[in-house]
Amino acid sequence: SRLCYTSRNTSQYQTRVKLNRVFFPRSLEHNLLKPLQENMTKTMTQILSPPIDNQNQKSGQGTNLDNQIQINSTIYNAFEQNFRNSLIPSMEQATRAMFQQIAESIQAGLQERLSLLQTSLSQNQSISLENATEQLKISINALFEKSVKTQEVVQTSSNNLHETDSIQNQATGQLYTEMQQCTTEGNYEKAFSMALGARNVDVVSWLCSQIDPQSFFLHRNPLSQYVLLSLIQQLGFDLSKDTFLKLTWLKESITKLSLNDHSIVEPGSRILGKLKNNMESHYLQFSDSNNPSSAQFKLLFNYVNSVLVMFERNK
Repeated sequence: SRLCYTSRNTSQYQTRVKLNRVFFPRSLEHNLLKPLQENMTKTMTQILSPPIDNQNQKSGQGTNLDNQIQINSTIYNAFEQNFRNSLIPSMEQATRAMFQQIAESIQAGLQERLSLLQTSLSQNQSISLENATEQLKISINALFEKSVKTQEVVQTSSNNLHETDSIQNQATGQLYTEMQQCTTEGNYEKAFSMALGARNVDVVSWLCSQIDPQSFFLHRNPLSQYVLLSLIQQLGFDLSKDTFLKLTWLKESITKLSLNDHSIVEPGSRILGKLKNNMESHYLQFSDSNNPSSAQFKLLFNYVNSVLVMFERNK
């Protein structure tokens, strides 16, 4: 039977029709079966005619059994000869041709489908590439706009920072001038209050560098107890810079603390306790005999421990 299709406008239908023709060739009957039938008829006529003629001539001679055996043997030999000489070679040739047509039809169909698939992929890739390029352009433009805005912000921040630094430098310069004027007038309490109020250890160190601590604390106590405690707190925060200057001022300031003043016992214990912890963390560094500040450091460490003991007793 043949395959039937309702749609004849698709490549799939055309491919199937090709395969249908390969599996059910119209010429199979004429090329194989009809020649075989004619050959068998001819052979049977040639082989059977003599025995039949002889049988007619020799009627009454021999037996029917012998004639039957001779006819059967003749038919068997005829079929064997035709199958060997005609049917088998014709079938092999027809089968070989059929498989050749199948292979060619399948290859053609696959090539056609592959071409359609490649065309579709090329179109999709082209569309995808265009979309990706467009998205890349949009991203680059967005990044460029952000970069411009960032540069504007950085420039604005830089300008503001320079303005702030300029203002701070002007304020610091004015502060130095005012502190210098106070020390000239002998108003050390105000000068140190201004330095400590700036919350900048460099400003405090600068003011201390303008005054000799030993002569400053020699005969009087020009600073109040709370100013002394604040001075000890800021100078003892970082001993790695201006070490000798800070150690000297710390020792002189601690000696001027009124240990019997109960109002400074609590804050004094807290401030000196932090100073002790800071000195202990740097003890190996500053207690080394090769360190030029070693003697001052050890002396101050002993002062701090002694004052802490006194504060503890007065609580």
